[in-house]
Amino acid sequence: MSQSDLPRTLLPSRHQPPLPIESVIRAEQPNVEAASLDVLFVGGGPAGLAGAIELARMAHRSAEDGGSLGALQIGVLEKSGRLGEHCLSGAVVNPRAD
Repeated sequence: MSQSDLPRTLLPSRHQPPLPIESVIRAEQPNVEAASLDVLFVGGGPAGLAGAIELARMAHRSAEDGGSLGALQIGVLEKSGRLGEHCLSGAVVNPRAD
């Protein structure tokens, strides 16, 4: 197989404008109510909750085995009032039996 037969690598960074870091990362210090987290899952749906639970299990097993993972502060950010509430709403599952 020659070099010209190989697929070209597509790198998104070559095709998108640079990220305006100054508008994404806040410069001021967090207030007193801020929570310090090691990992934040955005979305409390099935994937976010499963990821948070599995990471917590891995950290617990690592601590029991004397591993280097240590204790982690894990957070799940959800836009609804309760975890999983949005993904189980009528927007995803039709609650009526027709």
